[in-house]
Order: sequence, then C-alpha cells, then structure tokens
Amino acid sequence: MQVRDEGKYKISDIDATMQCILMNVPKTDKMEKRHFHEYIELLFGLDCNIDVEIGGKIYKMLSGDLILINSTEIHNTPCFHNAQNRYIVVKFSPQQIYTSEQSLFELKYMLPFCLSDLNVDRRIPAEALKNSSVQKNMNAILKEWQQMNYGYELCMRIKILDILLWLLRYWNHNGVALLDSCKVPLELCRVLPFISSHLSDVTARQAAEYCGYSYTYFSEVFKKAMHMNFRDYLLRRRLNEAEKQLLLGDRDITDIALSVGFSAPSHFIKQFKKIKGITPAQYRLKNKEISSEMLEPAIQKQ
Repeated sequence: MQVRDEGKYKISDIDATMQCILMNVPKTDKMEKRHFHEYIELLFGLDCNIDVEIGGKIYKMLSGDLILINSTEIHNTPCFHNAQNRYIVVKFSPQQIYTSEQSLFELKYMLPFCLSDLNVDRRIPAEALKNSSVQKNMNAILKEWQQMNYGYELCMRIKILDILLWLLRYWNHNGVALLDSCKVPLELCRVLPFISSHLSDVTARQAAEYCGYSYTYFSEVFKKAMHMNFRDYLLRRRLNEAEKQLLLGDRDITDIALSVGFSAPSHFIKQFKKIKGITPAQYRLKNKEISSEMLEPAIQKQ
C-alpha cells in the first residue's frame, strides 16, 4: 500500500477548490498513511488530544487549537490518538488566495501557506485564539459546506481569507520572519513558481535573469526576503520533491536524485540524511512498514 498524492476532491466530476470535513475519529493505535495534496489545510480541534505529523515533525493538537498544513506538504492527520476525537478539516486550493496575474502584488501573502521552509508556527494554541474570530469562522465554514446554500463557496472563501489574515497578523505581531509585505519586489514573488517549474536545472543566475536583476543584487534580495540564500532554498525544495517521489513508488533512488537536480546520488543521500535525519532508503522502508501496519487489519477482516 503506497503513499500517494491524494489529488483533488471532485464535485460532479469537477475539481473542487474547497472541502470541509467534520472528523469523528475513533480510538486507535495505528498511524495514518502519509500523504500530500495541492490543498492548504486547516485543522481546528473541537474535542481532541492528538499528534499531527507535518514534514517529519510532530505537533500536538488539543481542543481549541488550530493547525496549519501547507500546500504539498507530506503529513499524517492525525498520527496517534488514544480516544475519540472531533475536529474540523478545511482544505482549499492556493488559488483561493491568489487567483490572477493582476493580483501579483498579493502573492507575497500566499507564500507562508505554500512554502514548507518558512519558519512559522504550525500550531496556534487555544489561548492565542481566545479573542479571535477563528473558531467562529471555522464553524461557519463547516455549516456552509454542510448546507450548501446558494453562494456557499463565496461565503467559505471570505471566512478562509479572514482566518489567513488573522494568522499573518498573529505571526507578524509575534516577530515571526515573514516576507516583508512592503519591501519584497514583485519580480521575486514571481520567480518562485519559475524555480518550481525548473527545479532540476535552475541556477541562481537564471533566476536573476528571469527577474531582470544582476546576480549580486538578486542574491542579496533573495536572502533578505527568504531568510536563506538561494542555494539553501533550492536544496530544500529539491529534497522535498525527492521525498514525495520516494513515497510514490519504488523508483530507483539514483533516478530520483538525478531527476530533482542532484548530479551525484552520494551527494543526494548525504544531504537528505543531514536534513531529514535518515537516508532515502531508510525513509522509504519506514514508510512501507507503516503502510503494512495499516493494511493488516483490512486483510484480517477479509
């Protein structure tokens, strides 16, 4: 049983840009399968005490807490839980907060929800949310999804944007290093999708040329905005893409290394272990063991 890209939720065979689920999870000691999808995901604890794994890190979600899972991040939701748990899951496409070239100026606000390497708090505790409208908005989103009255998509989008605005201001107030909303050039915002589409062979000079900057100026601006240099950013993006490919099947590790831009498999293995803590082969094996544990109960029932 392989971990896979969940793809998009469909309504009448049409890709949906949003989805909301009221989760009632029974007591279990089994780990959920790792997966990823394009959607940004918000979890809000109603009555729960669970561990959520995001990018290899564990976050505790208690009643009243909010958890953020960025677009395309590998995660388990939840990891382990020891009792009946209830929580709201809201999934939405990044296009819900960035929809057109005309709104390019707002792209900088989307990046904290689409880049796994930005240093933001993934768990917002109930205490911090106490005087906010987040819980009210999550409940309203769930109600709109369940009733699907005329215009429910617009209402859900408004509530989602209100939550994301609260998150951005919460992080900003607490001194979290985000992209500076006043100083990040639009060209730098636009280059990130370009890097993603040329991940295996893009260079800093090519990225600089795409922006219309000199190599030196691009390097300075990129590091100031992203809080890491271009080389480190590219390394992490390549490792994240390799991680997904390791989960999707049994493709040769050397092929994966070359496909994401590493010139030598040995360098890929060294960097993967440095960042992830285990080798690519160990990571794949660990995932297969988890998948086998999930599959056993289904086999026994047959």
